[in-house]
Amino acid sequence: MKEKLLAMNKTDFMNKEPIYFDNIQCGFDDYHYMTLHGSEFRYKTFLKKALDLNGSDHVYVDFYYGRLEQKEKENLQSFLTQEDLQVLDFIDYDNGIYFHLTEEILPFLIKITAQEILFSTFYFTKIPCTLWGNYELKFPIFFKDTQAKRIYEELALSCGLRTLNNR
Repeated sequence: MKEKLLAMNKTDFMNKEPIYFDNIQCGFDDYHYMTLHGSEFRYKTFLKKALDLNGSDHVYVDFYYGRLEQKEKENLQSFLTQEDLQVLDFIDYDNGIYFHLTEEILPFLIKITAQEILFSTFYFTKIPCTLWGNYELKFPIFFKDTQAKRIYEELALSCGLRTLNNR
């Protein structure tokens, strides 16, 4: 990685107008949604294309590593490769848990989310949606409107992901 990935505080993050809710049930109650199902590789492809579609200035992720207790961090680290551990060194957690999603950190975040090591949520704000990770490689994805839902459904299908539980 070239430079430190800096966290933003929640106020700055909320000013980006993401689809945000405190628990997943609120997402199911308040938004259009579907559940994506597929492999880690297919999710990586989907997220890369969604990042390109929105532009890096409009894509965010939450990453809770900085809030873990030391014992929890050590446990998480035991599942990581040396390369993964190096990624952790390039993240500055001082201001919070919200970050711009970069192409450099995407493979690491999808890996630890897909493998259920530490979950992240991915927020897209140009074409608004929120991808909530992960339950046995099933990712609920939430939308403000049906137009965004159609765009992401087509994108998901083009990446070989299946769609389930549409509403």
